[in-house]
Amino acid sequence: MRIGALLLVGMMGFALATGCEYDAYELTLEPADDGSLQRTLAIRRSVLGADAAPGAPPPLADVGHRPAPLDAAVLAAIAERYGQAPPAQPAFSGRFTNEMPAEMGGHGRYLHLDSPLGSASIYAERFGPATDALTVVDNARAAGDTLAELLETWLARELADADGWPALRDTLRGSLRHDLVNLGLLFWKSAPDDIAIDIDAADRWHHAFGGRLALHLVERGYVRPGDLPPLFRLLDRVSHNDTTDDEQALAPLARLVARQMDIDDGAPLPAELAFLTSEASLHRSWQQFVASGQAQRFELGDDPGATLAGHIARLTGQGVFRAGMPDALHLHLAIDEPPVVTNGRWDATRGGVAWAAWLREGPSLPRLAYAIWTEPNEAVQRERLGRVALRGQSLLHWVVYYNALAPDTRQQWRDALAGLDPAAPPAAQLEAVDTGHPADDARLREWLLEALGEVD
Repeated sequence: MRIGALLLVGMMGFALATGCEYDAYELTLEPADDGSLQRTLAIRRSVLGADAAPGAPPPLADVGHRPAPLDAAVLAAIAERYGQAPPAQPAFSGRFTNEMPAEMGGHGRYLHLDSPLGSASIYAERFGPATDALTVVDNARAAGDTLAELLETWLARELADADGWPALRDTLRGSLRHDLVNLGLLFWKSAPDDIAIDIDAADRWHHAFGGRLALHLVERGYVRPGDLPPLFRLLDRVSHNDTTDDEQALAPLARLVARQMDIDDGAPLPAELAFLTSEASLHRSWQQFVASGQAQRFELGDDPGATLAGHIARLTGQGVFRAGMPDALHLHLAIDEPPVVTNGRWDATRGGVAWAAWLREGPSLPRLAYAIWTEPNEAVQRERLGRVALRGQSLLHWVVYYNALAPDTRQQWRDALAGLDPAAPPAAQLEAVDTGHPADDARLREWLLEALGEVD
C-alpha cells in the first residue's frame, strides 16, 4: 500500500495547527562569580501565529503572550525546586551550583572549574524524561497496526465493491504496516535530538528530512518522480487553505490510490474514487465513517483528530502534544564570548547562547542543551604572561588538565605562575617549573608556550 505512506506524510505535515495556545518556558542562565548558575524562569501563555515556521517555536518577541494560568499545585512544585514560596505569577529564580532543578523534567548539571589563568564551565541539561528505545519501537509497531487497520476499514466502506479493491486490500494487509513502521522509525531516528533545540538547525533539518523522505518514497515505489510536482502543489495549496472550493484539488491523491488498484494512469478515475478528489467529499466520507459502528473498535473518542495525532506521534516516536500543543522552551545562556562547544546558536546581539524547542510528552527524543565556555583571567594573564594568551579551547584544555592535578601540585603551579616575569623569556621560566610530575608539567608548559607563540 503506497498511498498509506503519503497519507502519513500529509498528516505529519499538519500536526501543528496555527492559532493554538501553548505555554512558553523562558529560561535564562547567568554564570555567577562564585561558580554557581543564576537560573530565572518565566512561564507565558503564547499563541502560535499563522505565519509560524516549522521546526522550532517562534521567538517570544514575535508572539502575543501573557502569564500562563498554571495550577496552584504546579506553581508550588516548581517553587519548591527553586527554594522559594509559591509566587503569584509564574516567575522563579534561584542559584544552583551543580544539579539543575529539573522543573520541566529531565536532568541537568553545571560544572565550574577555576584556575589562576581563567575558568572553564560545562553546562548540559536534558529536558524531558530519558528515552526507552525499545518502548519507541513497540509503540511504533502498535501504532502502525492501528493506522493500517483503520485505513483499510475506512477505505473498505467506499471501495469494497470496486473491481480494484482486492489488489488494494492485499497491499493494505501486506506491506502497509511494515512500511508505516519503517517510515515512522526513519523519522524518529533521523529527527534531531540535541541539535533540534537550535532554531536554525531545526529549520535545516526540516529541509534535509523532506529531501530524504522524497527520495525514500520514490526509491521504495511509493510515488514516481513525476508525481512530486503535483503532490508538492497539493500540499502547498492545503497549507494555504486554497483547496476548499476545488472539486478536483485532491485528484493527485486519488490517482495514487487508483494506481494501487491496478488502474492505468491514463485511464479515467472510477466513480468509486470520487470521494478522494475534493476536500469536502473526503471530509464527508471520514465523518460518516467516524459515526459508523465500524469505527467504534478504534476508540476515536470525542476528538478523532487528536486520537489520530496521538497514533502518528507514537508511530514517529515524537511523543504526544500536551492539550493539543506542546510546551515551548526558550533558553538563553548569558556569557560574554562564543562558547568553545555548544549545540545552541550564538546570539551576538543579546550576548549569549540561545536554544528553542518544542517539549513533548511520551517517548520522544528528549531535548538536550549543552555548552562549554571559558573566561580568561585577563588581569593575571597580562600581569604574568604580558598579554591575554590563553582563551577559548586552549584555556579549556589548560584549566581542565590543571584541575585534574593533586591539590599540592596545583599549588606549586599557582606559585610558579605568580613568580613569572612577563619581561623575561617565558620558555626558560616555565622550564624551571618542577612539581615532581614531569609529564604533567610538560603538558601544561606546552599549552602555555603554544598560546604565547613560543612553539614552532
